Amino acid sequence: MPINGEYTWSETTDKIEISIPLKGVSVKKVDVFTTSKQVKVSYSPFLLDLTLYNDIDEDRSRAVLKNGTLKISLPKKDAEHWNQLEFKGTKQEIQQRRAAALKEREEKVKRQDEHLASKKVEEERRLTRQHMALEERERQRIDDIKAAEKEKAEEAMHKTFAAKTKANEIEKKKKSDGVDDCEVSTNTKQEHPPQDCSDSDVADEIEEDALPPPRTAVQTSFTHTPRLFKTPSRESTVKQEKEFTLKNRDKNLKKNALLNDDGIDVDPAWLNSVNSKVEKSIANARKD
Repeated sequence: MPINGEYTWSETTDKIEISIPLKGVSVKKVDVFTTSKQVKVSYSPFLLDLTLYNDIDEDRSRAVLKNGTLKISLPKKDAEHWNQLEFKGTKQEIQQRRAAALKEREEKVKRQDEHLASKKVEEERRLTRQHMALEERERQRIDDIKAAEKEKAEEAMHKTFAAKTKANEIEKKKKSDGVDDCEVSTNTKQEHPPQDCSDSDVADEIEEDALPPPRTAVQTSFTHTPRLFKTPSRESTVKQEKEFTLKNRDKNLKKNALLNDDGIDVDPAWLNSVNSKVEKSIANARKD
């Protein structure tokens, strides 16, 4: 059963202050509960339960722990002197006051929860609208880029078509000018006989002038280092292949597997080992 806690109190016209010595009790074990007409402090094994003389503003109530003493500040709803801290009445009156204050507090908490819920919903709606506006701006930016690219492509296509049309007109004009020249030459008396100026000949001349000369054919031959293994060369197997080649060198020489068409030894692993030995001999000779 909890033990009644000790306390001292003081008042002004604006607030009530209650001081409670905790007597070495851990802060984590202290629980403070207030309503408009009640203050309840639990700090095991002690319990302080007060039914206040008048109403307080529980929203502005504060509790501060300093130097082992819990100080509770309770602002009054009405600025006046109480001259006493606890309400004096029958047990039934005290219970009615507490029940009314507790119900008032529950309704207040419910309204606060509803307000927070509605505020949360409104915030979610605001974020959704903001996200939709951002997506709309991004969609509009992409549409503008597509429209600009489309306009650019259409302009390039019109320019290409105009250039091609102009080239065709120039080509037709060249053909017509060539035919006219041939007709004039046939009607003029010249020492040389008139030339055959058919449309096909004029077209052939134009195509021959426009085409570049054919490229000359060149043959190139490639030689590769002989390889004993059918698989492609890999860095992870180079060391193993070299060891296998050197170990089976005599057998491969008998099969002419390491000789080129001129009968020269072209085994890269063997040549590399020979080169290393020669370089080592030269270095030793220079030291001597």
